[in-house]
Amino acid sequence: MDHSILQAFRDLRVAGLLVIGTVPDKAPFSRVVSGGAVVFAGGGPDYIDTADVVRSDDASGIHMVVDHLIDQGHERIAHLGGLGGSVGAARVSGYTAAMESHGLGRNIHIVDADFSQESGYVAAQRALGATGRLRPTALACINDLAALGAMTAADERGLQVAITGYDNISLGAMPRLGLTTVDPDSSTIGVTGAKTLLQRIQDHDFGGGFVHQSIAPQLVVRKSSLLGI
Repeated sequence: MDHSILQAFRDLRVAGLLVIGTVPDKAPFSRVVSGGAVVFAGGGPDYIDTADVVRSDDASGIHMVVDHLIDQGHERIAHLGGLGGSVGAARVSGYTAAMESHGLGRNIHIVDADFSQESGYVAAQRALGATGRLRPTALACINDLAALGAMTAADERGLQVAITGYDNISLGAMPRLGLTTVDPDSSTIGVTGAKTLLQRIQDHDFGGGFVHQSIAPQLVVRKSSLLGI
C-alpha cells in the first residue's frame, strides 16, 4: 500500500474514499477521511460491520462454473484456490456447495492456490500428477491468472483437461486461449460503489447502517471448458 498517496488524500481533506479491490487493513483509509465515508468496491467483505461493501457474489460465480462443468459431463472437478483471504474462501464455499448439490461431495478436491499464474501452475501440476480416477478431468481455478498457469501445466503433461478461471481478464478472450471464466460485472460494482459513497456524503451519514451489496456475476463460456472427457 502506498501511504504517500493516502497522505495526499489526507492533505486534500477528502470527504470520502472509494477503495477498489481487496486491501489488508481498513484503518489507513478511515484515518484519511477522519470519520468520513469509506466504501469498498470489489473487495473488503471483512469490513461489512464497519463500512459499505459492494462486491461480486464469488460463491455464486464458482457455483455456476461447477454447474457448467457438470453439464459438460465432468464429475472429477478440482478447485485450484483457497488462498487469498476472504475472496478465496468464498470461492471455495461456492465450489463445495455446488459439488455437494450435485451429489459429488466425495469428489471434492481443493488444491491450494492463490491469484498468481505461478501458483496455478504448481497447483495444477499437483492435481494432474494423480493417476487413474484420482486425476481430475476439470480444473476450476480461483482466477484467470491461475487458470493460465494451469493451462501451461496441462500442456506440459500433454493432457486434455477442462479449465476455467474467474474475473474475465482481456487476455483470456484471445482465441488461442479461449478461457471460460466468470465476469464479476466490474462496471456495475464500480458504479454502485460510487453511488453509495456519494449518498453517504450527501446525507452526512458516516456512522452506521452499513450495507453489503452483492452484484450477480455472469458465466462466460469459451472453448477451454468444452473439451471431451
